[in-house]
Amino acid sequence: MKAKDEFNRLVQGNGNYTDDLIASRPEAMHVSFVRSPVAHARITGIDTGDAADQPEVIAVFTADDFPDLNSFPASAFHPLVGNGGFKPAPRPAIAADRVRFVGEIVALVIARTRAGAEAAAEMVMIDYDELPPVIGWDPAADAVDLHDGIPGNLAMDVGFGHEAELTDRFSQAACIVEAAVELPRVVANPMEPRSAIATHDPVTGRYHLWAPHQGVPEMQTVLAAVLGVAEKSVAVESVDVGGAFGARGAPYPEHALLMAAAERIGDTLAWQGQRVEGFMSDAQGRGNRLTGKLALDDNGRFVAIDVIYEADLGAYATPVGALINLKNPAPCITGAYQIPVARMRVVQRYTNAVPTGPYRGAGRPDIACLVERLVDKAAMTTGFDRLTLREVNLVPASAMPWKTPLASEYDSGDYHDLMRRAAELSQWDEFEHRRQASQREGKLRGIGMAVFVEIAGGGPVPQDQVKLALYIGDDSKLRIDCRILGHSSGQGPTTVFSQLVADHLGCRPQDVSILYDNGQSGLAGAGAFASRSASIIGTAIARACEAARTELTGIAADVAGLASNGMHLEDGVFRVAGGNVCSLEDVLATGVQQKGKFAYIGTADRHETYPSGAHVAEIEIDPATGEIEVVRYTAVDDCGTVLSEQLAEAQIQGGIVQGLGEALGEMAAFDDSGQLLSASFMDYRMPRALDVPNLTVEFQGSPSPRNVLGVKGVGEAGLTGALAATFNAIHHALRGKADKAALQMPFTSNKVWQAING
Repeated sequence: MKAKDEFNRLVQGNGNYTDDLIASRPEAMHVSFVRSPVAHARITGIDTGDAADQPEVIAVFTADDFPDLNSFPASAFHPLVGNGGFKPAPRPAIAADRVRFVGEIVALVIARTRAGAEAAAEMVMIDYDELPPVIGWDPAADAVDLHDGIPGNLAMDVGFGHEAELTDRFSQAACIVEAAVELPRVVANPMEPRSAIATHDPVTGRYHLWAPHQGVPEMQTVLAAVLGVAEKSVAVESVDVGGAFGARGAPYPEHALLMAAAERIGDTLAWQGQRVEGFMSDAQGRGNRLTGKLALDDNGRFVAIDVIYEADLGAYATPVGALINLKNPAPCITGAYQIPVARMRVVQRYTNAVPTGPYRGAGRPDIACLVERLVDKAAMTTGFDRLTLREVNLVPASAMPWKTPLASEYDSGDYHDLMRRAAELSQWDEFEHRRQASQREGKLRGIGMAVFVEIAGGGPVPQDQVKLALYIGDDSKLRIDCRILGHSSGQGPTTVFSQLVADHLGCRPQDVSILYDNGQSGLAGAGAFASRSASIIGTAIARACEAARTELTGIAADVAGLASNGMHLEDGVFRVAGGNVCSLEDVLATGVQQKGKFAYIGTADRHETYPSGAHVAEIEIDPATGEIEVVRYTAVDDCGTVLSEQLAEAQIQGGIVQGLGEALGEMAAFDDSGQLLSASFMDYRMPRALDVPNLTVEFQGSPSPRNVLGVKGVGEAGLTGALAATFNAIHHALRGKADKAALQMPFTSNKVWQAING
């Protein structure tokens, strides 16, 4: 894909999404999934006869038809705790004898048309013997066990940190504050519902899958494990992705079932998911409750922090659903502050709700929100100004790299400057005038600061690779192909990486094509998640380009009879002090005669960066209705070297909007029977344009020393800052009434009105 085409064709309606591919495959048979309408039950009988008798129906399958399918693997290994006593409850591809959440797949119908498949699916009759459901963070003491060998539905209960020293610090503290932050479940709701096409080649034994995803390796590895085949037997093809937000990282049961069924019947199979299926079966985000205590000395210095992090995993452990509750919050338990002692306890449970997985931020906003709430409460309790207390405790730039008490190491950052600049841009010092103006109109006004740091990068593999190929096309023009394993879900990697190649090789971005690999080239690496693409994949691209420059400069020097050490490549031309030598195209034409296409593998080691930021939210509340309006929002972010300010700003803006949506309205609500009460946009409040003020976004970067580009992640930062800043602003406006009412997200008008009038 060419950089100039990346966004133009999408906004012009020329995207090539999975649904578009299905329309172009008239030979495809259509699949509809039969899902459980109850949260917890034994399956006592399945009658597929009426469905199978329908004239358009090809087949109806249940778990009995797929005895060789394995469960989805799940891991929670982390260096701090090893396996942490994790008890995985692997998710089956299809329920056999028991269902554990509303929306779990029990059968699938294959028909010649989509309408025929959906109509026949309604005819599959299933008998259920309902069991008591387990819902929420606080199950009853006599709650039924959902899985054999997992008593009390406890997936993990592990603690780590400085137990003895923490006890000592708290016993000697001049002040101890406590806070609780609840982050209800949310639904990712990409614009494009999940859809897929699957085929199987009986000659090669290879499966092909077309589906929205965030990178081939995670899809390929997990699907190969479920199907019981080698990874090379699974090809995951590239399609446009209409949003991901973490929910398109790992494969789903629908993918495995489509592939297995395609092999069984020998046809191309297509599934077009409905929006309601996304609500009921896409991995949900959050579902976490955090409580913490912060200890201070007489001078307002933070001396210790103690955190309990509880997670509702849902019915099963998704591949990394439990891991994210360890990997992402633990490194940043102390936030941007000099807190020498920390302890963390992570408790994860299974319930009869949709399984959870990564959702933008994936634990980062959760811990940042708790830490920033504790800091504001400490300021209120001690009488310190909120910014002054932060100023006293922030890690200074001169201390970088900074080692935290739980063994992480921040790479770079100037948190003091971030906060000062955010305060300046937001006109923090003039807030009181604005508050008084709101008061005259009968409104409450609050302002909240959040200074945060978060982990980015990493991944499940030690290295990422890219493949760079330079050649002369049939039109005698320079062509550069850059093959990567990551994938675009709207964040603009084609534009960024094309420009990166162009900058390194002195060519034009339009000369470069970014190719998304399907897992068959042998490249190592991971996908586009955890804000890792620019730092890791980008580094691999830069190194491949440097290898190309070195070799091609040598050829140019040989052609010209000059020494290569005085030659450089600029604007597609090799130059020396005395003038131009030859063009890159001429060098390639010469080299191709000698060796054919020029190909280079670029490699980047796995590493983590620590982007940071200071965000300020300012809100106004109408006490008569409880309605909240976000009236001003300021974000100053450090994502290291900025490769594209336009795209980086868009990432921050998008994250902020998602954060405001989560803070003010989004919630996947379940009743006591396990039924999802918010399974449509009538009941699930997405953020609207009127909810979002003009956003002031500025970058103040400190390059990361951990990669050659100096970049850090940017994809999560907007949401991480938005939740904490908005949370603090609302509590500031309510002046203690929020704490008295134990007010938690989402801050709906009804809840806020009750807090004001309670």
